Amino acid sequence: MTTKIAVIGLGLMGQRMLSALGRQDEFECMLIWDLDPDQTQKMAAELGIAAAGSWQEILDDDSIQALYIATPPASHGPYSRAALSAGKPVFVEKPLTVDLQDGEDLVRAAEESDLPVVVNFPFATLPGLKRIQREVACGEAGALLRADIQLHFSQWPRTWHNAGPWLSGPKEGGFLREVFSHFAYLTHRLLGPPKLQAGSLGRNHHGTEEWAMAHLQAGGTPVFLTGGAGGAAPDFNRWTLYCENKSYRVEDWSKVQVSDGTTWTDLQPDPGESHGLENQLTEWSKALRGEEHALATALDGCQVMRCVEALLNV
Repeated sequence: MTTKIAVIGLGLMGQRMLSALGRQDEFECMLIWDLDPDQTQKMAAELGIAAAGSWQEILDDDSIQALYIATPPASHGPYSRAALSAGKPVFVEKPLTVDLQDGEDLVRAAEESDLPVVVNFPFATLPGLKRIQREVACGEAGALLRADIQLHFSQWPRTWHNAGPWLSGPKEGGFLREVFSHFAYLTHRLLGPPKLQAGSLGRNHHGTEEWAMAHLQAGGTPVFLTGGAGGAAPDFNRWTLYCENKSYRVEDWSKVQVSDGTTWTDLQPDPGESHGLENQLTEWSKALRGEEHALATALDGCQVMRCVEALLNV
């Protein structure tokens, strides 16, 4: 059965989601809307999808069964809670919100509504993740020693973002919320909620972070972050878990490797695992049916946000 949805926010991620929706048959996008009416009309004309005249029109439309929200982060909480009040489940972009109380309120609203709220962390369906989880849980990897997160951006925002000014500002943007959040989620998924032990960061003249260092603790395992923006070198990201018998690393978003101490080799995922938004949509469909799914919940997103916002407030 096809689920009829609306897409809210038509920037980079909204457009990517609309593209993915066109490559599957579990969801049908019936309405799109953006705060910028010109963008709404432009995308509606390009895609042949109806444009909503307002946010309220979407909330009032009983044919819309669920919402995908890709608006700037500070609006995630209000939009998501309004959707839940209208009886519509939500798939929201990360970060969950940028305000701790707002995030806690959204978690509570999700619990009280008994409707699924899931957060778009693509690492949730990373091929190879299940194998790492299994080998860590059964002891095959050996004692967990530490995890390292390394991030570098030649500039921030990156040229391909084409986002509004919010992405470069301290209120909603910066690489910690936009990128570190993903690796904080990966840490959360494999080790437990990451909690800040100590951290420091430098800011540019806009007040947005230029570099950050942090010592975190996740389920008893120390985690170390180094990251920065600026410098003549290619963009780079890597998450590494060092264990006694085996170690694992994820770099450049999708390259997953394992080492026994001699060399790094590509880690083979379980059969049927795949990456990409289409797989996220398959998991969202499971969530909407009340089935077990792999996506991050509102509570997962809130635990990640607590860690990120704690570092931003050191």
